[in-house]
Amino acid sequence: MAAQQIRALLIEDNPGDAKLIQLALSEARAAFFELETATKLSDGLDRLAAGGIDVLLLDLSLPDSHGLETFERVAAEAPDLPVVVLSGLSDEQIGARAVNAGAQDYLVKGRADGETVARAILYAIERHELKQELRRLALIDELTGLNNRRGFMALGEAAMRSAHRTGTMMSLLFLDVNEMKRINDSLGHQEGDRALVDVARILRQTFRESDIVARVGGDEFCALLWGGAQNEGTVARLRTKIEEFNGSSSRPYRLSLSVGAHTYDPADPCTLDALIEEADRLMYREKMGQERRPRLLVVDDDPSLRRLAGVIFADSYDLSVASTGAEASAIVSKERFDLILLDMRLPDMPGTDIVRHMRADPSSSRTPIIIMTGYHDASTELETLKLGVEDFVRKPFDPEILVTRVENTIARTRRR
Repeated sequence: MAAQQIRALLIEDNPGDAKLIQLALSEARAAFFELETATKLSDGLDRLAAGGIDVLLLDLSLPDSHGLETFERVAAEAPDLPVVVLSGLSDEQIGARAVNAGAQDYLVKGRADGETVARAILYAIERHELKQELRRLALIDELTGLNNRRGFMALGEAAMRSAHRTGTMMSLLFLDVNEMKRINDSLGHQEGDRALVDVARILRQTFRESDIVARVGGDEFCALLWGGAQNEGTVARLRTKIEEFNGSSSRPYRLSLSVGAHTYDPADPCTLDALIEEADRLMYREKMGQERRPRLLVVDDDPSLRRLAGVIFADSYDLSVASTGAEASAIVSKERFDLILLDMRLPDMPGTDIVRHMRADPSSSRTPIIIMTGYHDASTELETLKLGVEDFVRKPFDPEILVTRVENTIARTRRR
């Protein structure tokens, strides 16, 4: 087997120590080392910037840098390079501190033969590669292979700092897969995962290599693009690719995305979190405009309340009503709803029994429920909360407050 070939850079200002390292590596049998040298940190950093170096051997005491600061400057300029620190007998403590700061190892000059130096370098490269792989896995979404939220935030914040320095506009797209809950509920989560993988593939085909694309939530994706107004055609191109996929796919569903876009202007800077929040808000506005009207079931034995529900909800919701628990159970066993408004006390059964029955029924087990009650019974409320109701509304209530509670609950649960 041929020996491993490694290109190493030694930054060392002492000619005698540099010669000893060179001799030690020439004696190594575990690998063939091509050694380059620099006597100042500035020269070494210039060489690293040119690329092609596999490992760095670094003396911490140099003419233009001294102590732990030497390693810190290297780590800032070349974070993806394994570093073995060289220290004198009196500097072992600094060498250990450099390892704690991220160096892979340290060697005491004059104490190591060729095999010891070679082994330290090979182990340093191996450990560094493992560390990089673990870091990569921590930043990548396992299902889609895109960046995850952590990776997106890390890369996005770095990109925005660069955009701010250079005065470059950026665009952020927040994307949500429509009807994802329906796909999971009716076809199963395995089919839902296939849909997410399909979306990720389409996003890769749409965006450039320089763009930062991520799955940031269950069915939510983000893309941070370089440039502002020139990205206006990107959303149209994305929708075209979605339609091309739907036209050629045999999947038992059609993909559809809601998209919100917001621009980062370095003349009026904001945080990445703020950029995401605004794009998310715009996405949700589009989603509410293009999706079907939410389906609402009101369960109450009071006819005046059912009439009131017809007045305040009929224009924005597909409304159904029931006056008993048995009637409500029969309806939800056949139809799906986005939310159920349920009176706590009905003539045929208590609200807790109805909630328990609905949670046991697969057709309504995940449907959000808001309890309407004119009584305050802490133990009963706690019981229904444990069964998974979303909220309580006290009777008599302000219709505007009820509408807001319903809207917020549907919006929140749709993003699960």
